[in-house]
Amino acid sequence: MKLPFVRVAISTFAAILVAHPARATFSEKHPTRMEKAVAISISPSGQKYFEENLGAILAGNGIAIDAGIYDKIDFTFDDFLKESAAKKKSPESDAFRKLLSKINLLTIGLDLKPSVPNIHINELMYYGDTRLSIRPDWAKMDANPGNGSVTLIASMEFSEFELSATQIRLKDQANPVLRTWGINEFAFSKVPNTNPFYLRIPVEIGVSAADRTIDVVAKSLETNIDTVEFQLPKKVQLLTPQVDLGVGSAKGRLDFSEISTFIDKHKNSLLKALQNSLKAFVDEKLASQMNHEVKQGYNPNDPEVDTMDPPGALNEKDEKYRFGIQLSGLTTTKDHLIIADLSANIDDPIRIKTPLPEARKGTADHAFDEDALNSDLSFAIKETLVNRTLQLSFLRGYFDNISIGDGETIKLVSAPAVILEQGKKSDLVALTIDANYEVKDFLTRSLAVRNPMHMRFKLNVQIKKTGNAVKLVQHSVDTSSLWINPNSLRNLGFKKKVRKTILQKLEAANRAWAETETLLSNEVMIPQSFYGIPLNLDHFKVSDGYIYLHFNLRD
Repeated sequence: MKLPFVRVAISTFAAILVAHPARATFSEKHPTRMEKAVAISISPSGQKYFEENLGAILAGNGIAIDAGIYDKIDFTFDDFLKESAAKKKSPESDAFRKLLSKINLLTIGLDLKPSVPNIHINELMYYGDTRLSIRPDWAKMDANPGNGSVTLIASMEFSEFELSATQIRLKDQANPVLRTWGINEFAFSKVPNTNPFYLRIPVEIGVSAADRTIDVVAKSLETNIDTVEFQLPKKVQLLTPQVDLGVGSAKGRLDFSEISTFIDKHKNSLLKALQNSLKAFVDEKLASQMNHEVKQGYNPNDPEVDTMDPPGALNEKDEKYRFGIQLSGLTTTKDHLIIADLSANIDDPIRIKTPLPEARKGTADHAFDEDALNSDLSFAIKETLVNRTLQLSFLRGYFDNISIGDGETIKLVSAPAVILEQGKKSDLVALTIDANYEVKDFLTRSLAVRNPMHMRFKLNVQIKKTGNAVKLVQHSVDTSSLWINPNSLRNLGFKKKVRKTILQKLEAANRAWAETETLLSNEVMIPQSFYGIPLNLDHFKVSDGYIYLHFNLRD
């Protein structure tokens, strides 16, 4: 039996954890993949937010939960529902067995094959007062720590529920002689003010430590569908087919009106038998069916691909970078943090084979601390990911010149690279600058230097939080880091004088930047929303190799 809602449900739950909606795969193997490029920490308060607001989150992403319509639905039953409804000893099952018996008596001599019922539904509409939630199963995870998986329990609860269809048609694919049966204008609903109808779906998401493949598995489900009070219309009119028979010159027609009358008379018992059968199906088969459906239509091992605006671009029409992420690890902590590691790649479709910049050696893995526990959601963004965007934008010519005051600029000769390490000031990071400086003074360039003069230094950049955005401001040059290429000097005897002159220019630039804010970039790779939820940036912190962004999901 096909399950039209299952694939969407499971992939949604998995995608929420990895913080990215499913999109087309850019490439299965990325030569520019950066491991642990992004990490996401969801604290207990953040987990509570998702548990309480999942319905609103899905609705905000265009997934209707309280009402909807399907133009057409086709599915074929296996024998499980029929057999489970008939074998149970109860008044409801007795009614179902009598119905099967009447059909068998009417069709004696037709040499029927085992039935394969196919149902076609037109304009299936549903309405429900629905509560959806998703929460971690910490009891299970605490009992099995460090196994590289997270168990989530998704719950669907309906205090009110109504299902209707303009047309239902049933055809036995194995026995065309029985023609088509049906019902017009069918309605089915939960009795108001009775116990809610619920379905609970435990989902385990795991990442193999050996090959980092991802597995999404539904476990044994729970439902109370067998005890919910449902109601049918006062009269159910079954549309029965005309089946003509003929033996020699004798002709006849099967009369199914007795079947229609029996169904209308015993509709409540038959409905109860169906509920019992569905309960058995959920208990015994639905989990394996869901897992089969998910594997057919959703591969969590495919990287998810989005586009991003190139930092530094002045033209909105410039082609966007391609940004791919893939879940590569899951961990939980004794403080009940859920941490998802994501590998990432950023590529420029104009220069698709650009290799990664060289990573700085000696940086540590991310380490979420008390700040993550006190925030709903935290991101750790790796230094190499930031430098990859700087590299690609430099190659496009966006980061070409840096002003050093008095109308003078230096021209970058290689991509700038940020150094994320904890310093004396938490809002300052260093940017390595490799640049050429064009000396204008005729005497100096004739006697002392060769143009362009090549130099390197560290530029301190201030990360400034303005509202819910972050911008980068030129703060100061670390003058102690200045290096001048000896090949740029005509006479080494002028080395000290040239260095002193350059330092004076850089110190003048520092004084100018202290008086007037000089913007390096007004956009930083900071997520503004998380599955449609606006992210309120509370604070950030720079540590060894990562910048940590801490968000609150509530206003």
